[in-house]
Amino acid sequence: MARERGRKARAWAKDDDDKANGIWKAPPVALKKSGPPSSALIGLSLLGNLDGIYKHSSFHEIKLDTLTTGSRQRAGGMLLFGYTFLAKLWISFGYDENGFDEGIVERFW
Repeated sequence: MARERGRKARAWAKDDDDKANGIWKAPPVALKKSGPPSSALIGLSLLGNLDGIYKHSSFHEIKLDTLTTGSRQRAGGMLLFGYTFLAKLWISFGYDENGFDEGIVERFW
């Protein structure tokens, strides 16, 4: 610990001397190797074909024409949710209204 403090103190003293003499240069910035982002911009959830689950022919007296889903979107996120129902593709886009600055979602969408 003492050796580390001594090494840092000498480096800071040299920086101070170089600044006083007008010859100090900022150390080079170490660039991080770029990789995949740490978080996704938007989530994607594809539920699949719900006609196989809802047997329309079994319930003659009830005619379903739409389906309300309960997708679970993370706080501060966006979710594109899709499924097929009655041989139609349904897509919904949900987002956390308080998770983005004004205009960000509108520009994205």
